[in-house]
Amino acid sequence: MHSPENNNLLELVENLHFSILVIEQDTGKILYHNKEFCEDFRCEPNVVLGSHFQSFLPDELVDFLFSILKGERKQSELVKTFYRQDRSLWEQVTIRTISWEDKQALMLTISDITQISRSEFAYRQMAYYDSLLDLPNGRKMEED
Repeated sequence: MHSPENNNLLELVENLHFSILVIEQDTGKILYHNKEFCEDFRCEPNVVLGSHFQSFLPDELVDFLFSILKGERKQSELVKTFYRQDRSLWEQVTIRTISWEDKQALMLTISDITQISRSEFAYRQMAYYDSLLDLPNGRKMEED
C-alpha cells in the first residue's frame, strides 16, 4: 500500500469523521486504523497496530465480529448503542471483507449516529405526541 495513489487514499481516509479499522481475518490483529479511531476509542496509536481487536472494541461488537469470522453470521451491519467508558453512543458499524497487503481482512467503519438518533426521536415525539400532556395524538392512534 505504498504507491502514490495509495498514499493519497490513506491521507483522505485519515481525514474522515468516522473510525476505520482493518483487521486480519486469520489472526484478528489490527492492520490499520485511522486517527479518528484512536480519538473515539481513547487509545494510543502506537499501541493499536498489531494488537488483537478484542483489546479495543466493546464486548458486544467483539462477539459480533467473532460470529462473522466463524462464518455463523452473514450480516455485515450493526446499529447499536455502545457504552464506552463514560459515554453512551449510538453507532452504526459496517463490516466489509477486503484484501489488505495480500491478506484477507475485515474493514470496519464505525460512525457515531447519536445526534441523528436523538433528532429522529425528537421529530417522532413532535409528530405523534401532544406537547403539553405527552399523550399520543390522533396521528399516532390512526397509525397504530
